[in-house]
Order: sequence, then structure tokens, then C-alpha cells
Amino acid sequence: MKHSEYMKIYHKSHREERRKYDMLHHDRILSQRREWRRTHKEHIRLRDGKWRMEHPEWVSRNNHSYYQSHLESAREKRRAYGQRNIMVVRERWQRWHMANPEKTRMAKRNAESKHRGLPPFEAVLNDSFLGSHLHHMGNGLGIYIPSTLHKTISHSLIRNFNMDMINEASLAWVIGEVEKG
Repeated sequence: MKHSEYMKIYHKSHREERRKYDMLHHDRILSQRREWRRTHKEHIRLRDGKWRMEHPEWVSRNNHSYYQSHLESAREKRRAYGQRNIMVVRERWQRWHMANPEKTRMAKRNAESKHRGLPPFEAVLNDSFLGSHLHHMGNGLGIYIPSTLHKTISHSLIRNFNMDMINEASLAWVIGEVEKG
């Protein structure tokens, strides 16, 4: 019989004795555990990381449930981390923006639209291109058109000023581009 198997049997058969011992020596056992954790941080980190990699569904489920039940404290922790490590956070954002220029551009455009009071886009009819502007056609539709065309016809979605004219010109340009191939 292996030692580990013997210990399992021993622990099951001596459960009550172990409980009494643990109750009598509670403080000493806790201090030993704390000391072991303090001196074996790297071992614990690697062991726990390995387990988390082997059980992603458990990690995902429990992270989500913890986050949902501790929303306010999680916000406070993120805010405090950001204030303590502002340079690290800025560098991380800068790296992300450099790696994701298209997403950055879209986020800036959405923020500008929101700032100006324009409605969000439900659909964009074509892809962006160099020298394009995203034009609000109304009803949640957007279309990328050349910036020269966008600036040529003065218009305002909020005041409904010249929107028919710019929308016709925009659609005519897109149809012409589609026909070109």
C-alpha cells in the first residue's frame, strides 16, 4: 500500500481525533499556514495558475458571479489601481491604441457623435477608407463618403438642414463606386 493511500484511510478513521487536535492547536496551525504561504508565494502562484488554466469554465463562472455580487467594490478597486498606477495604465492604453488603430478611430468617432448629440449608428453601409468621413444619414444609418464631398454641402442632422441634398449626393457617390466595381 502506498503512503498516500494509507494516509487517506488513516485520516478517515481518525477524523474526530484530528478535529480535537485542530481545535486545541488552532492558533499555531494558522500561524504555520500563514508562514508557509508567505515563504512559498511563487509555488502557490504557479500551482493556482495551472489549476485555473485546467478549469476555465469554473473560473469564468465564478469570476462573473463574484463580479456581479461585488460591482461597487470592483469599481472602487479598479479606480484605486488606476490612480496608483497611472503611468502603467497610460502605457497600456497607448500600446492598445497603437495595435488597434481602426477600433480607436471608431471609438473616437462614436464619442464625438455622442458629444454632439447625434444618435448612434444601427448600421454603416460601407467600409471606411483613407480620406473618408462617416456621414449620418438619419434613422441610425451611416455611410463613409470622401471628406471633400462631406465638407462641400453644408448640413445639419440636428436641424434637418440640407440633409436631403447631402444624402442624395452620398448615395449617388456610393452607387457610382459600386458600378465602377
